[in-house]
Amino acid sequence: MIKVYCERGAFRKELKSLEKDGLVQLLHFPYEGRNRKVAETDTPSMITADMTCWTADSAIRISDMCESDRYSEVLRCVGGNNWRDALHLDSAYKSKCRAFLTRDKGDISKRKQELESILGLRIFHADEDWEHFIEYVKSVA
Repeated sequence: MIKVYCERGAFRKELKSLEKDGLVQLLHFPYEGRNRKVAETDTPSMITADMTCWTADSAIRISDMCESDRYSEVLRCVGGNNWRDALHLDSAYKSKCRAFLTRDKGDISKRKQELESILGLRIFHADEDWEHFIEYVKSVA
């Protein structure tokens, strides 16, 4: 089984079958809203007091909610205006995900190879790369 970070907008119903079959564990953090079909991430990236995605009843320790050693490099790669993208990517890295599903056609997709090199995970577009994602899951699971 591999951990797969699934951005909220990248969810596909086929992912539930992969999860049920024990091939993937789906993770995300609700920086841009919740997806009730995906569990939250093991270890999110940075959280600030003004973020509405975190509540005081969270089971995640506040001390664990800090950026990784790769965050600044990821932020530089995607651009400072895309800090939420950087938080998603950093959360995937901190949670030891092997794949990242997105529908982003901008900064993540344009810098996919550099981001994969920085983070040590594979990035897939949920529609355009679906068949490659399935092949990857089957090859490493």
